[in-house]
Amino acid sequence: MKPTKPSSKGVTRVANTQAPTRHLEYYEPVFYSFSKVFKSYVKLFIKDVHALELLPQFQVAGVRFYLNHPIKFVSVVGIVIGITIREKYSLITVDDSSGSTIDLRIDKEKYKPLVDKCEDADVGPYAVGTILKANGIIMDHFGIRQLAIESLHVVPDLDAEVKAWQVRLEYKQTVLSQPWVVSEEIKKQLFAIKAAEEAATSAKAYGNSGKRKTSSKGTGLQANVNAMRKETEAARQRYSFTSSPQEHHTLRSLKLLLLQYFKEADIRDFTISTLRAEPEIEEATRLVVTRLESTDPGGLRGSGRSEKVRSCLDLTLRELIKDGNIINTSLATGAYFTIGYWNLAPLIKDACTTARKKKKTKTGVVGQVNARDIWMKAKNQGGGWEDVPKAVVAGVVAEAVEKEEGWALVRQGVWIWVGF
Repeated sequence: MKPTKPSSKGVTRVANTQAPTRHLEYYEPVFYSFSKVFKSYVKLFIKDVHALELLPQFQVAGVRFYLNHPIKFVSVVGIVIGITIREKYSLITVDDSSGSTIDLRIDKEKYKPLVDKCEDADVGPYAVGTILKANGIIMDHFGIRQLAIESLHVVPDLDAEVKAWQVRLEYKQTVLSQPWVVSEEIKKQLFAIKAAEEAATSAKAYGNSGKRKTSSKGTGLQANVNAMRKETEAARQRYSFTSSPQEHHTLRSLKLLLLQYFKEADIRDFTISTLRAEPEIEEATRLVVTRLESTDPGGLRGSGRSEKVRSCLDLTLRELIKDGNIINTSLATGAYFTIGYWNLAPLIKDACTTARKKKKTKTGVVGQVNARDIWMKAKNQGGGWEDVPKAVVAGVVAEAVEKEEGWALVRQGVWIWVGF
């Protein structure tokens, strides 16, 4: 690919060798979360995996391009033609008859059970001659294109393999062959967020002395797209909260800030003291206290500022408990935990496993996952779960189920297993 002159903000026009007559717009990684292709395991023929191109000006870990579609996660289907065992990883070589083969790399430390199944190339579940569906991340090892495997599934028969071919052919024709276009509305929204981020960064970089603080950290595009999205959104939130007018310093704003912190930092359990150890939360709470002192002088307990900050956080956490976003696990110690996949995983995994088994063992029976059933089981656990609303649990279930290929949403909160 030969770059031409830059165009508007966040966009570069490049002549693409996959379509020589086209000049395509390539977007900065901050736009990738708006691409359906980027967020999914893209069903490709192996020869197309090898044809994916790297743009030097958009070097984001694992991302390659088909036309201007950013692709990181790939799904291939092929027959095993060889297995190589290494000290730290194993390679399964597969062929899908598209004209190329590819090595599926399985890291021993991360996926030891999968590696163990590769030990016997003759009789193991991934033996030579087995047809596999592999989901993984694109990587280049000493110039050789490979897939770093995240999941492997045995394809039951030739009919399923033929269907996989048809799906890939249709997807290539209907989706990948058409350039990806980001709407002007989305561009404006992201540029506004970026401007807010720069304003917040600038305000933070210049202290009271007016002298710019230096940093050892580099600038430019982030190596990880998801991290960039989180950092951009976090910067926007900091700017809109701490730099906003006093009338915006409310308990509701503080509640939203805490929810964002729980999600971004993957917080599982905490106390008020651990929250106050976070400078951003402490400062935001002090701003809310200042406003409440002027609008509702008797609304907070305590005489000193520190006691009122604790009282303010306590009020906010009580609201989050009412909303069902957190649970107070111990009144004595003031311990809380958040609601998320980390503590709903056993129920979700059990429901998914049962649904898959039901379809495999009973002809004509559809295995399904119902968010309401999982919510009821969670409520029956007690310990604060009885007050968690269905919508909160359903949101966690939806995020977990939709990450795994093979589930189809049939109605709100209900998925059926249609995979292999």
